[in-house]
Amino acid sequence: MINRKWRIPGFFKDIHESGIWFVLVVLVVLGIVVGVLDFIHWDREFAKGILAEANAVLIDIFLLGIVFAIYDYRRRRKEKIGDLQKELAHLRMWDTPVAILRKVELLDDLTTKGHRPVKLQYYNLRKAELKGCDLSGVNMRFTIFEGALMPSAKFVRSDLFCVDFGNSLLVQADLTEADLSEANFAGAQLSNAILTGADVRHADFRGAVELTCEQLTSAKNWEEAHRDPALACGAAIPQPAQKSLGQQFREQFRANGNPLYPYQLGTVIHQDGRRETVVLKEE
Repeated sequence: MINRKWRIPGFFKDIHESGIWFVLVVLVVLGIVVGVLDFIHWDREFAKGILAEANAVLIDIFLLGIVFAIYDYRRRRKEKIGDLQKELAHLRMWDTPVAILRKVELLDDLTTKGHRPVKLQYYNLRKAELKGCDLSGVNMRFTIFEGALMPSAKFVRSDLFCVDFGNSLLVQADLTEADLSEANFAGAQLSNAILTGADVRHADFRGAVELTCEQLTSAKNWEEAHRDPALACGAAIPQPAQKSLGQQFREQFRANGNPLYPYQLGTVIHQDGRRETVVLKEE
C-alpha cells in the first residue's frame, strides 16, 4: 500500500506548485549575478565594499527565503492533509467500487505522509485492496472489511471491536494485541496471521481458513471465541444459542436498506424483563 520512494519527488512537487517556487528561482538568479560580479570586480578596491554589502544582503534574503519556504510548505501540507481527511470522512459509508478505491487512495496518501488516521469507525471498506497497509493503533470499531485483500497488513493494538473480516484475505497479517472481540472472521484466510495477545472474546472464527490452534491459543480469551470443532484446542466451544452483540449488529445493519451511521449498540429492557439488543443512532 505504501510506496515510500515517492516521498522526495512529492516534496519537490509541493514546492513547485507553491508560490515560493518563483522566489527561489529569483534568489538563484541573483546569486549567480552577484557571483559573476565577484569574480570580475573583486580585485578592484572601489567594488569590494559594494560587493561585500551585496553578498550580505543576498545571504539574508536567501535565509529568509528558506524560512518562508519551510513555513509555506508545512502550511500547505497541513491544509492538504486536512482536505484528505475531510474527503475520507465524507466517503465513509459509500459502497461503490469507485468510492472504495478512492478511500484506499486517501488512506495510502495519508499514511505515506505520516498521518495515519486516528479513527476509522463505521467505515465501509468492503473488497478494498489494502496490501501491506499499516493501520496499527487505529480505532476501527464496526468497520466492514468483508472480502478485502489485506496480506501482510498491520493492525497492532488496533481497536477492531465488531469488525467484519468475513471472507477477507489476512495472510501474514499482524493483529498483535488488537481488540478483536465480537469480530467476524467467517471465511477469512488467516494463514500465518499473528494473533498474539489479541482479545478474541466472542469473535467468530467459524469457517476461517488455515487458522491453527497455535495461532488461536496465542490470543487472549480464545476459549470464548466461536469456532469449528477442529479448533476446539482442548477447550469447550461456546454454544451458539445466543447471538453475540457483533452478530446482532451486523444482521441489523444488513437488514437496514438505508443505514445512517454512526450506530451504537444498546440494550432495551422490556416490561417482562426480557433484554433486547438494538442498534441506536449516536447523537
